[in-house]
Amino acid sequence: MEQKVDRRIRKTQGAIQASFKELLQAGTSLDDLSVKMICDKADITRKAFYDHYADKSELVLDFMDSYFDELKLTCRDINDTKIQAKIELWIDFFTQNQTFFSNLLKSQNSYQFRKEFHAFTKEQLAFVIKDISQTELDFICYGIDGIIEKIILSEQPIDKAKLASNVKTILKPYLTQNI
Repeated sequence: MEQKVDRRIRKTQGAIQASFKELLQAGTSLDDLSVKMICDKADITRKAFYDHYADKSELVLDFMDSYFDELKLTCRDINDTKIQAKIELWIDFFTQNQTFFSNLLKSQNSYQFRKEFHAFTKEQLAFVIKDISQTELDFICYGIDGIIEKIILSEQPIDKAKLASNVKTILKPYLTQNI
């Protein structure tokens, strides 16, 4: 049976998360963002913050996990054989959340994000890529990761359909079926 979380706990966590997101969207870099700034914005004490998170890094990881959970749920609705549609969805997702991910990639926590995203990419491609070596799969996934990173860090508009089609063309020799 699922345990209910006290309303006050949910309210405080919501205030922390909303303040964190607002500060990032206002242009505060992740590395410059402090627990004090989050607490001031959320109108809570530092003790209240530390009752919910061990430190700012735990809050960042919690946020990152929630974004990846959201992306996984969205991808679940797309047939695994529709690689182009999946890549277009990734592009949409990361451009819609560009502020957070751009901040993350420019921060000291960027390694953790890259590691998580690489694992996500491998998981998503596992059903559409032929039996290849781990090195080849890593190579393909790091290429896609790099393209997504470039999109996140770029301020230039992109043609997502063309980009997704190009990625599909590059992947074609490795795909389990002609998709």
